[in-house]
Amino acid sequence: AGAPDSVLAVQAAMVSGIVTALAITLVWKISMHCGVAASVVVVATLLFGWWVSPAWLVVAAIGWSRTHTRDHTTAQVVAGVIVGALSAWPALLLV
Repeated sequence: AGAPDSVLAVQAAMVSGIVTALAITLVWKISMHCGVAASVVVVATLLFGWWVSPAWLVVAAIGWSRTHTRDHTTAQVVAGVIVGALSAWPALLLV
C-alpha cells in the first residue's frame, strides 16, 4: 500500500519475534513481554541511533516485574530478551 520501507521492516521484525517466541513457548515458557520490549528497543536503535539505548532500562524493569510477580523465572526473562532482540535485528536489516 505504499508504506515506507521502515514500516515494513518493523512489521517483519515484530512478526519474526512473536512467531519465534510462540514456537519456543510451546516447549518452554519464555517472557513474551520482555521479548517484545527488547525487539522494540532493537528496532528503535537501528532506526534512530544509539541515543535510544537507555530504553534498555525499561526492558530491565519489565524483566524485574515479571520475576518479582513470579510469572517467570530469571532464565525465562533472559530468554525472552534474547529471542526478541535477535529475531528483530536480522528481520529489520533484511528489509
